[in-house]
Amino acid sequence: MDEKALTEIIMQKIRQWYTSQEGQTDGYIYEDTFVKMIDEIGTDILKASIGPLPENRKLKKNSNSIRGNSRSPKTCPE
Repeated sequence: MDEKALTEIIMQKIRQWYTSQEGQTDGYIYEDTFVKMIDEIGTDILKASIGPLPENRKLKKNSNSIRGNSRSPKTCPE
């Protein structure tokens, strides 16, 4: 998943949460739903960073599969 698509998914989740909290008066529910939304965003970012799952889980793993190509350093998006 590219950065633009991931950013759009994150922004969509934030907008969705924000509109769901209109008129919210209970601080506990507000904080609980916020934490759940942040957890979902973290999961999406993690899934996007590791890439697709291998088709056969029994194949030997490549050490570069998670870290990417060691010759080209990954940069953090701005």
